[in-house]
This record gives sequence, structure tokens and C-alpha cells, in this order.
Amino acid sequence: MDIQLKRDFFYLLLALPVAGGYTPVGKIFIAYDKEAALDLFGALKGPLGEAPGVRIELVYSPLQGPETILASRCCSLTDACENMKLVFKQTFKSINLE
Repeated sequence: MDIQLKRDFFYLLLALPVAGGYTPVGKIFIAYDKEAALDLFGALKGPLGEAPGVRIELVYSPLQGPETILASRCCSLTDACENMKLVFKQTFKSINLE
């Protein structure tokens, strides 16, 4: 797959808690399709909104215009590991079935 993205896409932004807030530590492409992105985000563990722990944000990135955070959830480090396992598995399937 050519990761030189040439159309609107969705990704997850991962951030770790630090003194005074969060610091971003990674971005993971998950889909070109909004429905697929929302379905995958909905399957992740952890409460929506702000809570202690690792923060995962679903971000819409259009080719033109500003990026938009569509949803946010926080989870424990253990749940974050399980979430990433699911994300990699689903994204791998999606990329290879395109």
C-alpha cells in the first residue's frame, strides 16, 4: 500500500499522560472510510472522553482544511495494548483486502 495518502483519511492519535496534560507519541492510519474508522474506534476498550490513562483520539484528516478530532477515549496501559492489537489486526485485514 502506498502510504503517500492522496485522499481524506482517518487515523488514531496516541498520547501518554505527563505532568500538566498529555504528550502525543504516535499516529496510526486506520481507514479511508468513515464508517470503518468509527466501527474500529467503537470496538476499542476504555471510556469515551477524558479519564486517567492513555488517550486515543480518532482524527479525520482531509486533503484540504484542518484536521478534526471526532472522538476521544482513555484507557489503561493494559487496555491500550489490547486496543493496538485489534487496530493492527483490523488495519492489516483492510489494507490487504483493498
